[in-house]
Amino acid sequence: MFNVFDNLKFINRLAFLIGGLAVFILIFSFVEYGVNNWFTVNKVIVTGDMEHVDQNDLKSVAINTVEGNLFTFDIHEMQANFLEIPWVKHIAVSRSFPNDVMVNISEYKAIAYLGDFQLISDDGKVFNGTATESLPVFDTSVDNVSEALSDYHLIGRVLPNRNLSIKRISINGMGITKLYFSNDLQVVICGSEIEAELKLLDSYWDKLYTINPGLNYVNMCYKNAMAINAINKSSAVAVKSVESGKVK
Repeated sequence: MFNVFDNLKFINRLAFLIGGLAVFILIFSFVEYGVNNWFTVNKVIVTGDMEHVDQNDLKSVAINTVEGNLFTFDIHEMQANFLEIPWVKHIAVSRSFPNDVMVNISEYKAIAYLGDFQLISDDGKVFNGTATESLPVFDTSVDNVSEALSDYHLIGRVLPNRNLSIKRISINGMGITKLYFSNDLQVVICGSEIEAELKLLDSYWDKLYTINPGLNYVNMCYKNAMAINAINKSSAVAVKSVESGKVK
């Protein structure tokens, strides 16, 4: 009768297989032990632009997101959690061997408030947050943010020498734009194209203040006319015609 154990060649192969499996188990055990004990995350190092980001929010995300070791923790989850922090615009997370996680943050650059609770960045993004510096307010819907931002930049280009800033821009759904300046002047413009009206206002600026040194209201919605507040009568309105480049 044939006995497989008499086959020396088969026994050698079996012994080689068992030895190889044992080596594999040892290597796997060594790697698993090393990963779990040598590559634990000791530090989350956060760098970047963080003038407004709350440090406590950063610590909370770092502590609550890192689970497992440097190889097994979820980078995408950490990125998503950091992006939920107010003021965080961009986030980059990377592993730094053997025990650190590197996080680089880029903040939004706020240019105005949208209403009372949200902020608008210089590239027109709406985000949550609170600014420590004084910013103008855009009273408009989210759909009109780009228009308000365009008007804001346009005001700075058309009226660069008036030594004033914009405090509030109000745009309603009927094509009426109201501009509130830092000198308490309110300007009302009708239509979506305000550049020509702003240039006209700039050209007659000194004349209007000559007519009324206490000028605080100009309505430019009249054809060939401007309405301004009357002298010493804040509730009254005087209409000054604008024809052929003259204020009468």
